Amino acid sequence: MQEPPRFRLTSGDKENEWLFETAAAGILEEMCEEGYFDDGRPEDEVAFLLDDWDFEQLTDEQRHLYDEQIYPLMRIWFFERNRFEEEYARRRAEWSCDRRPDDRQFELFVA
Repeated sequence: MQEPPRFRLTSGDKENEWLFETAAAGILEEMCEEGYFDDGRPEDEVAFLLDDWDFEQLTDEQRHLYDEQIYPLMRIWFFERNRFEEEYARRRAEWSCDRRPDDRQFELFVA
C-alpha cells in the first residue's frame, strides 16, 4: 500500500528533519542556557541530565518525560520559534496541573 501524497516528506522536509535530529542536543542545551528548564520540576532534571546526551542513564519515567514534554518543545523551538514562548507557557501550565501538590513546604510550619 502506498502512502497518500499529503503525508510524504518532501526532500526539503527530510533535510529539515535531518537538521533537527543533528542539532537536537544543541537545541536542548540552548533551551537550558536560556532558563527554560530551571524550575526544579522533574522534566527540568531530565533536561539537565541529558547534558552529555546519554539516554541510557534515564529511567523509563524520565525517558517518558523527555518524549512527551521536552522533545515536542524542542521541535517547536527549531521549526516554529515564533510561537515557542506561548507554547512553552501553555504546556508548563498544563504540566503543573497534572502534578500532586508539593508537601515539603508544610514541614516548615510544623510545630
